[in-house]
Amino acid sequence: MLTFGVPQEDRLLAVVHAERGRAIRIIRARKTTRRGRGLYEQE
Repeated sequence: MLTFGVPQEDRLLAVVHAERGRAIRIIRARKTTRRGRGLYEQE
């Protein structure tokens, strides 16, 4: 799954994670690219 979020410093992050039962495993978290920010702002 891919989730976008804005933590404290007003930076948009893209987080890739997997859900296994009740546990959530974070696979990758990084600042978004311009394209990723555009996708986030369209929604």
